[in-house]
Amino acid sequence: MCAADAAFFPFIPTMLNSVLQNTTALLEVGILVRAVAESEKRELVRLFPSVTIHYFDVELGALGNLYVKMALSPMSYARVLMADRVDWDKFVYLDIDMLVMGDVRELFETDLADKPFAACFPDGRLNAGMMVINAAHWRERDLASQILQFARTHRPKEADQASIEAVCGSEGVPLDVRWNVLVDPMWGRRLFRDPDRFRQAKILHFITGFKPWNFGFFLLPAELRQSWRRHFKPSCLRRDPMAELRFASWQAKTLMLEASKYCAARAVRIARSAVDHT
Repeated sequence: MCAADAAFFPFIPTMLNSVLQNTTALLEVGILVRAVAESEKRELVRLFPSVTIHYFDVELGALGNLYVKMALSPMSYARVLMADRVDWDKFVYLDIDMLVMGDVRELFETDLADKPFAACFPDGRLNAGMMVINAAHWRERDLASQILQFARTHRPKEADQASIEAVCGSEGVPLDVRWNVLVDPMWGRRLFRDPDRFRQAKILHFITGFKPWNFGFFLLPAELRQSWRRHFKPSCLRRDPMAELRFASWQAKTLMLEASKYCAARAVRIARSAVDHT
């Protein structure tokens, strides 16, 4: 399962292509969509003839009054709704900004018992970009309603992720962190000094608004750029110009802010050095 609005839909092919390149399993894919043209949906089906793709439309009202950061959309909450939209008892959820280097069959075969989900907890906190969801359990406990109610009441900074963690995070089955290795092109660059961390990854997850399909590509080390190129799936899917503009504006402001912080820190170091010398 995955979810997308018009802004993220064009980037599904690369994520899905990475899944296919690393498994022999027959895939059935469900996609929750909002504001995606029928022609775009048909094009994605044409790109992957060996995959059964189901679309589930999400009404704007279902995601109303939910807090999200500027670089995100309310569709980040869509993963919460998935269990109620399908008749499957279990599925693997994947964010679109991922490259899957391991076999998703291994994830799907995770023993959940009576637990609501399995996921990675880097640094002890849930990252909901990849989850193995016990859909039957979610429906039985009506977890979607509980999580969305928490989100609307508390409006947490980390949106749906924090809401899931608050409602049922302590019940999650922890997975090997290699199944969700976070790649932060802007604020996590110090981790690029440890290439083995990325070579051993079973899933690379490109977090923040700096993505491999935008300016974030140029902030990545060569090895990660090659990984993206290796799995990239060319398509005729149309990119949303307004979303592109919104992301570009956010990136420009962020880069300017980081540059000003760097200049200020450097000025402080120079001033301290001058005082020490004196």
